Amino acid sequence: MIHNRPAALVPAGCLLLAFSVLGFLATSSAASDQPSGEDIASLIEQLGDPDFAVRDRAQERLDDLGEAAYNALTIAANDPDLEIAARARYLLRTIEMPVVRETDSERVKNTLAEYSDLATEDQLLRVRVLMTLPEGQGYRAACRLAHIENSVIMSKYIATTILNNWPVHDQGRTRMQEAVDAELKQSGRQAARWLVDFARLDSDSKADPAPFRNLVEEEESLLRQRSPRTGERVVVALLCTLAYSETLRGESDPARKHFERAQQLAFAHPESPASFSFEMADYFKSRGMIDWAAEVYKKVSEAGDARFISYAHWELAEMFHDAGRDAEAVAALDATLGSLGGERLKGSDILSTEQVRARKHFFLACLARDRSEDEKLRAELLDALKNDPNELDSLIALYRIPDLEEPVRKNVTAMIETAAGRLRQEANAAPEDASAHNEFAWVVGNTTGDMQEALKHALRAVELRPESGACLDTLAHVYFYGLKDIGKAVETQAKAVEFSPHSGLIRQKYELFRKAASEQKIK
Repeated sequence: MIHNRPAALVPAGCLLLAFSVLGFLATSSAASDQPSGEDIASLIEQLGDPDFAVRDRAQERLDDLGEAAYNALTIAANDPDLEIAARARYLLRTIEMPVVRETDSERVKNTLAEYSDLATEDQLLRVRVLMTLPEGQGYRAACRLAHIENSVIMSKYIATTILNNWPVHDQGRTRMQEAVDAELKQSGRQAARWLVDFARLDSDSKADPAPFRNLVEEEESLLRQRSPRTGERVVVALLCTLAYSETLRGESDPARKHFERAQQLAFAHPESPASFSFEMADYFKSRGMIDWAAEVYKKVSEAGDARFISYAHWELAEMFHDAGRDAEAVAALDATLGSLGGERLKGSDILSTEQVRARKHFFLACLARDRSEDEKLRAELLDALKNDPNELDSLIALYRIPDLEEPVRKNVTAMIETAAGRLRQEANAAPEDASAHNEFAWVVGNTTGDMQEALKHALRAVELRPESGACLDTLAHVYFYGLKDIGKAVETQAKAVEFSPHSGLIRQKYELFRKAASEQKIK
């Protein structure tokens, strides 16, 4: 046969032709290693063939294809042909999909280190971390996890964690849309369908919410059937997402119905109603729906679980203060103090009754300021600092009183220097902690001290958390009060508003800085 002919006897031209043909065949073979969608669809169809041998060959071929067949198999896992669905699910369990990719950032890779070895709650904590990484760098990885997770219920937990932490600012929402499109458009996972459809609603205020509503109703039906493929935690998150979307579209009645159903499910859960409820309250608070968030916090209090009552009141107070509703904030802290009974804030190793009292006096001072009651303002701030010399907002407010007596001013300046010294040490000891840098910059930049040092720490906080409205707010305050750079203050505060669009205090300061800039131009 020609194939056994010694190479030495083959003419050179024939050898060249042979190598050319071999090269062509190798190229064709390489191309054939990349199966088309039609090839994969045909193999999946063969998983249900009447001939056992055909079914097995198709399964073996799909197993060899591995990642290339994965998306199609997630769809086949829901095939009405039970044989196809069963074999597809088996293949999904055997195909190893990478948790991280080379294109992932180092922060994403570090976040997902040893992810597969973690317990469920720890894995979900990593998903939450991914959703908070700067500039949306963790969004695609979070979506990927919902897609490659073989446990149906865990895939749904991941998806609802993504929904609970869905960005509210425009840049984040755009990045989230891109992540969903890139990772989930070809997925057959039920959890992926939720994310794809909510991304559709989030990107178009006129989009019909009916398909997403149907998905939520399907899941609620599974819950009523006590299916192991869902749970209260999943349905609560879906109902909250649906209620929020309906509210944006002016559908107040169905929104209210779904919100109340979410509360009912959350508080009926036998193990951890408070944790469900705090997630729900945080969700609505971050979207500016503070009355709904307040309802949830109040229900936690009414539920009577001593571990969470005081914390619920504390969160309620801070939310009301941000909304400029300081009388309600005071009432919430009165309830907190009533539940403490001389103890530290339950569920926290940080806040004592003295700190809660100090915060209450600060809120009372805010009320006095709004009523132009100068003496009461001063008295409430002094009472706040008697309870807690480290109540930073009270230190700042007292320092800013223009006609303060000299002994009082000296005393408050000394207290500021003491607080700044402590916060400086904390920031220097934790160079990667944005909150530590932010707190130091906040107290110094708003009062007295080295303003260049305050600026350095404020910039570091923003570097660590570039999409944090709170950190940008602090930087703007350093520019405005510390460095008297009104232009940069306005520019920075505008970014703070962009990333925290529902914060009343941040928006209020933006208007104040803009007004100052206008007056400066007039002069």
